[in-house]
Formats: sequence, structure tokens, C-alpha cells
Amino acid sequence: MTTVLPDTLLPYGQYGAKAACECLGISDRTLRRWVAAGYIKKRVHKVNGRMVFRGDDLIALWHATRKG
Repeated sequence: MTTVLPDTLLPYGQYGAKAACECLGISDRTLRRWVAAGYIKKRVHKVNGRMVFRGDDLIALWHATRKG
């Protein structure tokens, strides 16, 4: 996991699975496990059906994992 929140992660942005993993510093498999466990809510892109994550959800998850 990354120790510093990336400056490019905007609260009002939408991010695909790969970009979300890069921002959080985790693998794609970890992201899918966290979605299945309910730690983060995924949304589905209306056109291509791929997973999309809101920036504010990613920021909240990043802060939640640091409270350890």
C-alpha cells in the first residue's frame, strides 16, 4: 500500500479498476476482494460495463486502511 495519498486522486473523479489499484498501491485481486467484502462500493460504467470507483470512496478507503 502507498504511504502518501496521490495528488492526482480527485474526490469528484471516477476511476477504473487499474487506476484505483495504482492509487491505493494494491493488486487487482485485493481490490476485488475488498469489493466482495463491502469495503468499497463499485459502480458499473453504463457504456462498457466495467467497474468504476468514485474518488471520494477511494480516499475514504485509503484513510480507513491507515487507521490500523
